[in-house]
Amino acid sequence: MNLRQLSYFVAIGEAESVTKASARLRIAQPALTRHLKHLEGKLGAPLTRRYGRGIVLTDAGRYLLGRVRPLLNELAQVEAEVMELARRTPVEVSLGLPSALSCLADRFIERAATLQPAVRLRVVDGWSGFVLDWLQSGRLDLGVVYDHFGDMNGLVSRPLTSEDHYLIVKRSDRLAERDRITLAEVATLPLILPSRRHGLRHAAERAFASIGCHVEPVAEVDAVPTIRTLVERGTGFSILSESEIRFHLSSALIAIPITEPGLIRNVSIAFRAGNPVANLESLCSVIRDEALAMSREGVLGRAAGASVLEA
Repeated sequence: MNLRQLSYFVAIGEAESVTKASARLRIAQPALTRHLKHLEGKLGAPLTRRYGRGIVLTDAGRYLLGRVRPLLNELAQVEAEVMELARRTPVEVSLGLPSALSCLADRFIERAATLQPAVRLRVVDGWSGFVLDWLQSGRLDLGVVYDHFGDMNGLVSRPLTSEDHYLIVKRSDRLAERDRITLAEVATLPLILPSRRHGLRHAAERAFASIGCHVEPVAEVDAVPTIRTLVERGTGFSILSESEIRFHLSSALIAIPITEPGLIRNVSIAFRAGNPVANLESLCSVIRDEALAMSREGVLGRAAGASVLEA
């Protein structure tokens, strides 16, 4: 069977007349009759029989009509929807990600392209502080951000996951043999941290304050690659997220779990309240579902566990 024969048969069955179906389809009656006979031959059953000036469907014909008609209607609807998508200009939505998570952008893009075909994601990366600034200034539509203690006014956020943060040390350092380190011990080390405009710095300072410590870093650096290079050279130590460690840590560095207490930051997706771009909530749901899937796979969030990071 092919779609043409089935659509011709449906027209004949609905009209109960080859002549009327021929006029409706604008196809010569002999040609329409040949298609009907070919279909009956392929099925091995008569589908119609003559009745006066018209035709009536046999039991097999009525069964086939009842099964095929909704399928053809569904195909017609799919065709109309695809044609509408082809005519529609894709809506570009800009998404900001922390640099640590930028390597996961392809997952978000592929998921959005599958479930939101009218949306085209444009992805940029930067510190959470930068992403928040870009959101509030209107340069971004959506942003994945870590906990941030700056001005979140005017932003709507949805939780995605959470991540542990680790002390980063040079592999040849004496601390590299440790399987964990307390936050109080971390406070005594020469730390290289980002400036106070970034969430990681705020989170670290709040964690240190919770145990009665105040830390002044030996250097403030707002570029993670430079931080990693300085730690490799033995200039100091730093604190980085699970994702940064999993995807960007070199073999020259070791990640040590921080305990008593641990340093955990939540990851959320945010957008400006009143953003005119349509379906942002729906797109947030798509990204959230993908983030949950990645957590279950062990490539994002606390579900991964420390053993993966130390491998």
